[in-house]
Amino acid sequence: MGVTYNGGSLGLSNMDGRPHRTFTYFEDFVTDATTSGAYTLVDINSASSEAEVVANEVGGVIEIDVAANTDHDGGQLSAANEFVKLDRDCYYETRVRFTSAGGAGSAKSANALIGLRENPGTAAMDADADNQADDIIAFEIDADDAITQLNFICCKDGEANETKLSDIAKIDTVANGGKGVTDFVRLGFSFRDGEVTVWVDGENVGTVKTNIPDDVEMGPIFAIASDGTVQAELCVDYIM
Repeated sequence: MGVTYNGGSLGLSNMDGRPHRTFTYFEDFVTDATTSGAYTLVDINSASSEAEVVANEVGGVIEIDVAANTDHDGGQLSAANEFVKLDRDCYYETRVRFTSAGGAGSAKSANALIGLRENPGTAAMDADADNQADDIIAFEIDADDAITQLNFICCKDGEANETKLSDIAKIDTVANGGKGVTDFVRLGFSFRDGEVTVWVDGENVGTVKTNIPDDVEMGPIFAIASDGTVQAELCVDYIM
């Protein structure tokens, strides 16, 4: 599967091929990353979850599937290490779909957290599926807002210090004109000169200038949780 950048976080990045000047990380999930040791699968609230490569998806896609629709139970694919710190320019991008491997259907996530977090190997959500008190920069679906609404959050020293861009995209069925259900949605952010610019499918949807977690190392996470009626599922194409 070819990827064409039409703006967005990586569309602005100057990846000039000089390793002593830049650090580039890319995971395309063509193999089960949990077996390589690069990622770990974390159950949220004693859920039974699995992560496996989706068959016949060109270019590699991994699916996180929560085994039941029990309220607040979830699954989380986490990088085994913390290796990103926002003390210099950073460009993040991922491509995800909030449905099963079959594609079209209703969004299967009541809560989601997709981005960077300190302590990535521990559960990102508590017993109520709220975010744990960590440094976080991430895209979020929060059932307290609406499960059809995508937000972006920056948390420095815990959720008490949070800046949120609310309702930057709709996540829902075709009838709602939403993203990330019938097809993947591309999510990204760029950190430059002390502020974060947020991108959805290459479109600038807002800027954050406060509560940016710039003093700790973080690692990538993909976390989802069910809502008591729908069994949560999340497909991830790549992260860079």
